[in-house]
Amino acid sequence: MVMCERINGESEVEEIAGAVNEWSFENMKLLISLLKKKREDYVRRRKGRLPSSLDLRKRWLSEMPLCGFWEDIKPPQGFAVSYQEVYVNPSRQDPHLFANGPENLVLCFTPGQFVEPSNKNMQPGERIGILKARAPEFVEIYGDGLARLFGGRNEVWEKLGISY
Repeated sequence: MVMCERINGESEVEEIAGAVNEWSFENMKLLISLLKKKREDYVRRRKGRLPSSLDLRKRWLSEMPLCGFWEDIKPPQGFAVSYQEVYVNPSRQDPHLFANGPENLVLCFTPGQFVEPSNKNMQPGERIGILKARAPEFVEIYGDGLARLFGGRNEVWEKLGISY
């Protein structure tokens, strides 16, 4: 990834990462609330039938297909919500909302949904744990079912097999 040097020695990417970290911490409770609300809306639309992809006994919020929460929150400065196909290894693609940023950076609070989505025998947090083990520098776990993927698009693809 090309980084432009700042006068104080901090790269533009480091500066953006600091701002995203700050935004994430400031909005943590709101993010959790929005994810829970989106989950409840989906369950209600399914008339109470709970698919395993939305079962809190089986997945954290960040492991569920709840990316529509981006419709209700403004992303960090310099980022824009993007609706695109996300490729998980070349074999599968899913429509997805996430935040696109400068320097080819991506911000996603529901990355666990792309890890073994049809496996119903995984424990809550296991999908995020897999991502964290593969690329600890990109995955931050906050608690209460919230995790964040943040990194360069190409590096995320290389390390995690997810193409945003």
